[in-house]
Amino acid sequence: METKRDIETKARNLIESSPAEAVKLYEIIWSEFNVQFNGWDGLRYLQAMRKDVSIKSAIIKEVVEKFKDEEKVTGLYSWYIFDRYVKKAEKNALISNENIIKNSLLIGKQKNLSENHEFPCPYTIAVFNLIGAHAEPPFNARKINELLDFLNPEFLSANAETIHNEIKGDIELASDKEKYFALKTKALTKLEDFSDCIDLCDKALNSFKVFHTNNDLWFKMRKAICYEKLGESDQAEKLFHEILSTRAGSDKWFLYNDLAEHYFEQSEFEKAWKYAVNAAYYGNEPQFMLNLILLQARILFKLDRQDDGKLLALLLAAILKENDWKTKAEFSKLFKFYEVLESDISSVKEYFDKAKAFWSNERYSGKNREKGQIIGIHSSGKRGKIKTPANKTFFFSKRDFRRSVRDLNQVLNCDIEFYPMKDFKGDFVAEDIVVINSKKIERSDNTRSDKPSNGNVKIITLRKQEKIDTSKVGKTYVGKVKLIKNFGIFISLPEMKDGLIHKNSNSLPEKFLDIYSIDDNIEVEVIEETPKRFSLRQIK
Repeated sequence: METKRDIETKARNLIESSPAEAVKLYEIIWSEFNVQFNGWDGLRYLQAMRKDVSIKSAIIKEVVEKFKDEEKVTGLYSWYIFDRYVKKAEKNALISNENIIKNSLLIGKQKNLSENHEFPCPYTIAVFNLIGAHAEPPFNARKINELLDFLNPEFLSANAETIHNEIKGDIELASDKEKYFALKTKALTKLEDFSDCIDLCDKALNSFKVFHTNNDLWFKMRKAICYEKLGESDQAEKLFHEILSTRAGSDKWFLYNDLAEHYFEQSEFEKAWKYAVNAAYYGNEPQFMLNLILLQARILFKLDRQDDGKLLALLLAAILKENDWKTKAEFSKLFKFYEVLESDISSVKEYFDKAKAFWSNERYSGKNREKGQIIGIHSSGKRGKIKTPANKTFFFSKRDFRRSVRDLNQVLNCDIEFYPMKDFKGDFVAEDIVVINSKKIERSDNTRSDKPSNGNVKIITLRKQEKIDTSKVGKTYVGKVKLIKNFGIFISLPEMKDGLIHKNSNSLPEKFLDIYSIDDNIEVEVIEETPKRFSLRQIK
């Protein structure tokens, strides 16, 4: 009769070449020499199981339970669970095996990666992958909060991971520790655990010098929402002011959008609609606003405003049709409710113009227009001041005109009408500006008079030739994608005017429309400067 040592020697020699046979031998040892089956036997048994994760064994739970206090066994068991149930697993597979993964977390241990993150931790990876499956819409706050409780945030790595993309170059991602705070605060907000969420947001804001994916804004936004829910409206308003007054207009729309989503989920539909309208006001091109438009249609349904909701459903359908995009299930459900037929759909421009007029009416509902005169233009050429007959001053920017104005100096001294508003800094601002008439232009050295046949004198202003500073030509900068058009990408450059990478510059990839997103970082070289903007090329 073979001894334990004989069988063990055979099994150990088969781990690499024939792991299934090795597992059978360890099962024999477990059955016939159970008392002598030690931690090293358990370790080698798991090594064989990990060599081929398709092997089935009836004793794995019993082996791991017996040696749950031996780190060499539990650590390898975590890797076995990762290889079999987590690695490369899709969402449905992860959720199907959730109980197995969670039971392994009760046995395994999280590795401390706060100081040394050279070697990965299968325990931590398994938790984040399972969270990822529950984070896809709809965000399952209860499940995610429960899974995050398996992690000690002080053991997570605070090092941001850098990945390389052939098109975008090096991209820095949030660390596991930053991701923990982002997910936990979002879950606590949705679970209405407001006090704990405020404390965790403060801890997060004090834990990182650099934030990714605008997490610093989300932490402050969640704090503001929690203060509001706790009845501390002054604190909430102060934070809202701070957040929205420090962001450029084009960056504000996603903040308003997030607030609208939050209040929609809380069934506060009037408040959700207010923020959704503001999001549309600050929004981008319609193709970048699909989810916002869908959200607005849903809010209007809840407010029993189906006629208004149908306009947005038609706009959504037109965008999908014009871009030849796949219709997702949530879109199909909306189209079915509003009886939107593809054969009846008109152009995006037609619906978008109607939607903009609708959003404008909603934003300025109950407000009276005022008259004034443009009395000054800032040296940047992007904003200016208005004075009313009552000597009240309002500020404005180029985007506040109903019809686009290329050069604000053209409207200096013009009489205008506008809606009076207040921004989050408390300043009076003018929106939806319409020019009523221009003031008489005095003749000077840079004017000429043309006398028509009727004898009236027509004054024509000749623009002085602007001097171009070419000192920036040939220099490289890192900017952010501001706007994406069929003919190229507009880039926002630090402390300078914007630039354009034209598709004819031969520096953009052929499918740049599918590759880039708003706010992507991009390295560029200035190849030419004009009074309006820089001509750029991408540096690959």
